[in-house]
Amino acid sequence: MTKDKEREVFEMNTEEKRLNSFKKWPYGSDTSINKEKMAAAGFYYIGSKKEPDLVRCFVCLKELDGWEVDDDPWEEHKNHASYCQFIQLNKAESEITFEEMHDLEMQRQINMASVAEPPADDEIPSCSNAPVVKLEQGKHYKGRSHFKPGRS
Repeated sequence: MTKDKEREVFEMNTEEKRLNSFKKWPYGSDTSINKEKMAAAGFYYIGSKKEPDLVRCFVCLKELDGWEVDDDPWEEHKNHASYCQFIQLNKAESEITFEEMHDLEMQRQINMASVAEPPADDEIPSCSNAPVVKLEQGKHYKGRSHFKPGRS
C-alpha cells in the first residue's frame, strides 16, 4: 500500500472524516444506506465511475459494493467481515474508550501490513552471492554468543 493510501486510511479513523468522504455517494438520506449510517458502520467512500457505491472499512479494510437501498450497513459489514474488530466492538464512536481506539488502530496497522504491496524485484537485494553457513549448536559465529537450547 502506498504512503498516500496509508494516510487516507489513517485519516478515516473518525466518523466525521468518514462521513465527509461520502460527497459522491449515490444514495440519499431517505435510505437505510445513507452516508451517516455507512460512516457509523466504519465505512468510508472510495467509489468511482465503474464502482459508484464502493466503500472500505477503516479497520479491517474490507471493501463492499452493490448496495441495495434496504441493506443495513452494520449487518452487511458483520456478514462479510465478522472478524473485524470494529464490528466485534459493536459500539458507537462516542462510546469507544481510548484503549479500545488504540486497539482498533493497532489492528488497522496489522491489516494494512497484510495487504501491503510486495516490493518490486529490483528493490529486493540479491542474496545469490551470500555465503551459506551451517549452524551447529554450541559454536561461535562472527562474534555472536553460543546458541544453547532454552536461551535467546
